Amino acid sequence: MTSQRLALVRHPATPCGAVQAIEVEVTWDPPGPLTLVYRVQGDPARLVIPPAAPAVRTDELWRTTCFEAFFRPDAAPSYVEFNFAPSGAWAVYRFDGYRDGMAPLEIAPPTIGFATTETGCAQTVVLAVPEDAAGHLTLTAVIEEQGGRKSYWALDHAGERPDFHNFTGVHLP
Repeated sequence: MTSQRLALVRHPATPCGAVQAIEVEVTWDPPGPLTLVYRVQGDPARLVIPPAAPAVRTDELWRTTCFEAFFRPDAAPSYVEFNFAPSGAWAVYRFDGYRDGMAPLEIAPPTIGFATTETGCAQTVVLAVPEDAAGHLTLTAVIEEQGGRKSYWALDHAGERPDFHNFTGVHLP
């Protein structure tokens, strides 16, 4: 089993007063499920956190606070995007190439848990990685503060504007 902690960095063009840091713990023992624990250090009372709801596939989760994972097979232009909301809603899409050929991907629903404390919040996600998607992984978060300001967090940022689809990521074993 491999486990690692990765720090997300805020895109410099998107300030955030409510969050000081985001770290993700990644645990995977192939071919078993992948576990992601997103830990947000900050003031959860200042965040827009979608209320608990049925764990159903839902589009456009990125419009408010959500956590994401992107998988790209080695040496392939195609990739898979997962979205996980604190509410328990989720989505997963396959892309043929950079922002091209987006289509829903049929998978077993992930298990999502969310909790807040005085000093932050954490979202735990357990999911099956599609066999043809393993390779490079990048992790991201959209954080919406009360008042509507959004910040964009990722392992790295490749441009002047946030763009989670333009990623390198880390290699999964």
